[in-house]
Amino acid sequence: MTIQREYSLPNCRLVLDGVTEEIVDSNAPRGLPLMSTLANVRCYLPGLEQPISGGSEFFQSLVATVSKYAQSVLSGVRSPELDSTEPAWVRLEKGAKNMHRLIVQDLEAKNGKPEPIQVDLTTPQLFDLVEAVDQFFADKRTLPKLRLELTPVAKKYARSQGEGSKRAIPLAIGVSSVAVAAIAFFVLPVPEVKRPTEPLPQNSSQESTPATEGSSNGSDSPPGASPTPEGAASLESALDSIPEISDSNQLARLQDRLYQELDEAWGTDRTNEEDLVYQVGVSSDGAILGFKPDNEAARNYSGSNPLSKLLYVPTDGGTAASESLARFRVVFRENETLEVNPWQGYGNSVTSEAPEITAPAVIEDLLFKLRSKINEAWTQETTFDRPLVYRLSVTEEGAIVDYESINQPALDYLGQTPLRSLHDPSAAVSGSNGQEVREPIAEYRVVFTPRGVLEVSPWKGF
Repeated sequence: MTIQREYSLPNCRLVLDGVTEEIVDSNAPRGLPLMSTLANVRCYLPGLEQPISGGSEFFQSLVATVSKYAQSVLSGVRSPELDSTEPAWVRLEKGAKNMHRLIVQDLEAKNGKPEPIQVDLTTPQLFDLVEAVDQFFADKRTLPKLRLELTPVAKKYARSQGEGSKRAIPLAIGVSSVAVAAIAFFVLPVPEVKRPTEPLPQNSSQESTPATEGSSNGSDSPPGASPTPEGAASLESALDSIPEISDSNQLARLQDRLYQELDEAWGTDRTNEEDLVYQVGVSSDGAILGFKPDNEAARNYSGSNPLSKLLYVPTDGGTAASESLARFRVVFRENETLEVNPWQGYGNSVTSEAPEITAPAVIEDLLFKLRSKINEAWTQETTFDRPLVYRLSVTEEGAIVDYESINQPALDYLGQTPLRSLHDPSAAVSGSNGQEVREPIAEYRVVFTPRGVLEVSPWKGF
């Protein structure tokens, strides 16, 4: 029985024709037939009127060469096998900037030696070809005996790629094609956020500030807090005596820091069955001065969340004093996601929108970094049966500063992705000489597929 398999991506289509040696029981349930022997393969690529095609030897050379070349691009360490002078069906060479030349030579031609077929691929086109090969290896019902074995590259071929965090570090040299995109291209340290080491000035006149309405009984206590409503009392006291921060850039910096601290402290104990909403007051140096529930579910909730743990309490009692204060709306979602936004929005002092990265070369470069970074960290056991689709915001240095679930499975199975651990909102803002500015970002569509293949593409396309 003739069988056909097709692996399609925007810039590549790989079609395999073969036969099965499997004996089919006519009474057994019908499933995907096993392709045991390859008869022909066709590879459709941009720039070619006709597909490149061949038999089993051509296909083995294609998948091996593509995998090794992609490995060298991602890791920065070129395999000596790519520079071999031995005849090969398929070769890949570095072309002009962001271009890659694919050369196909028919080694079995009977009428002399025909001119090789050459096509120049952009980096996105190349990695669509890489993903098509990955999809083939992930398909256990197609040529299961064909396995790619790559020889680890000797250390002498490794070369320096730059200084510090800009040095490409290949974590695994010589991995299979299915995991080739998991090689780490960049290792980005997560900035460490420390609590203030110096106690804030104290205001002894506020030591006996009474509790305010909404926090006068045990049911109004913040999640995980003691029956005394010190968080709400501290917030009301601070609002009465401290000017409120309105500068958009400063709000953005404090928002990112508050999110990072709360997300880390919340950990994996996310058991609330309703959305919990709080008003939170934060000092200019990031300390949580007070908070109070802002919806009925939060007022009645008796579980735990990190607000009471992170509340700043002066060592000598009373309430903390600060030169200025920012208020935020914090929502602990029932779907285990966290939201932090300025209580009254950003105002009009300075735009809070991050500049957009538009340079095609930078967008392409970030795509590889992002794909490698996520693949490397994606070690969670998966049980979802539908794709998880996310929208990610990434800085020019490769830091994931924001992510958004696009479909319901993405919300439901967020814990089976590495996005929480890779999220670094503090990288969204930088500054010097007391001036904070938003870092430029590029947005990507990231899909975690049930078959274990990660798909990454620019949100607005190339």
